[in-house]
Amino acid sequence: MSNDAVAQVVRDAIAGDHDAAPLNGLPAVDCTGERNCTIAYTVQQPKGGLWAKEGVADLQLVEPTRQIWEALFTDPQFQSGTIRVRGPVTTIGGKAETGVYYLLTCDRDTASHIDWNNVDGKGIRTLCDYQAQTQGLPGYTRPGAAR
Repeated sequence: MSNDAVAQVVRDAIAGDHDAAPLNGLPAVDCTGERNCTIAYTVQQPKGGLWAKEGVADLQLVEPTRQIWEALFTDPQFQSGTIRVRGPVTTIGGKAETGVYYLLTCDRDTASHIDWNNVDGKGIRTLCDYQAQTQGLPGYTRPGAAR
C-alpha cells in the first residue's frame, strides 16, 4: 500500500466511526517497502475530555484503529505498523498544547489472533503493544514510577 492509500484508510476509518474523536488535520504516513508503516495523526478534543472512564478512551481513541489495522493486514506484504495518536492536552503548568496520547504497535503474528470485526479497544491494547503517553489514559504510568 502506498502512503497516500494508507492515509486514506486512516481518514475513512476515523470519519466512519461515529464514536471516534475527529481528526485535526491530515494523517502522516511513512510506509517502507509496503512491509512496515508508521502512522501519526492528531485528533480533536475527545468528548468528555481526558478521560473519566477507561472505556471512553478505548471507544474514542483506540477502537477506531481497528479498521486501520484490518485494512493494513489484508495486504499479505504488510508485516507491522505503529500508530501514534496526538491531541489536545493541558500541561502541569496549565498550558494547552498538542501531546502524544499513545503509541500502538501491532505485527502480523499478533494480528492473526485478532478478529478485527469483534475486538474492542481494550482487546487491541492488550494484544498489540500499547504505550500510554498521557495521564488519564488507561495504562498510563508516571515517568519514573515503578512499573
